Amino acid sequence: MISYIIMKAFESAPQRYDWGLGMLSLGHINKIRRHIVDNYISSGNRVLDIGCGTGTLAVMMAIKGARVDGFDLSKSMLAVAKQKVNSAGMERNITLMILDVADMEAALRDKSYDRIVSNLVFSELSEDEQIYVLQESKRLLKDQGLLIIGDEIIPQSSFCRWIFRTMRFPLAVLTFLLTQSTTRSVKDLKDKIIKTGFQIVSADQSLLGSFELIAAVKKETDL
Repeated sequence: MISYIIMKAFESAPQRYDWGLGMLSLGHINKIRRHIVDNYISSGNRVLDIGCGTGTLAVMMAIKGARVDGFDLSKSMLAVAKQKVNSAGMERNITLMILDVADMEAALRDKSYDRIVSNLVFSELSEDEQIYVLQESKRLLKDQGLLIIGDEIIPQSSFCRWIFRTMRFPLAVLTFLLTQSTTRSVKDLKDKIIKTGFQIVSADQSLLGSFELIAAVKKETDL
C-alpha cells in the first residue's frame, strides 16, 4: 500500500520517485531489486520489465549483462528512465517503450524472453488485468523461462494482518486525498500464478508478510 501511494503521489514528479519509495519502504525496495538481479538474472538473458517506471531495476539488470525491454504507461517516468539508461551507458542493452499492459498481445512476440519481471505493478492492476498479464507472460516466455513477481499482499498471520489493517486505513485515506484512488494489495497471487500454468520455484515474504517475491516457471506438461 505504501508503494502504491508513492507511485501515484510522485507520478507527476518522477525525479523524486525512487527517493520517496526507498524512504517509505525503509530501503526494502532496494534489497528486493538487488535480490532479483543477484538470484534470477544472468548475463545474456533477454528480460521484459513490466511497468519499468524510472528504470532503476532495468539498468541494474543490464549492468549484469542482460538485454532488457522495459515498458510503462507513464511518459514522465520513462523520461527519467531514459536519463538513467544514458547515464549508465546502457543504450544498447535497454529498450524503453510506452505501452499499456492491455497492448502486450499486439506489441510483443511469442517466446521472446528468458525472464519476465514485474515489481510493484500487480497492485495497480484489476483482477482481470492481473490474469491477462500472467497469461501474456506465459506466452512471451521461452521454454524454461522464469517469471519474477514482487508485490504487496495481505499477511497470513492474524497478528500481522491486524498491524497491516491498522496501518492501511490512514494510508488508504491519504492515498485517496492525494490521488482520488484507493490502495489495494494483491489477493491470492500464488493461486493466480499456478492456475495460469506456472510452477512456483520460490516464494519469499518480508515486511511482516505484507510483501512477497515469487519466481515461477511453466509447468513441464506445458513446455
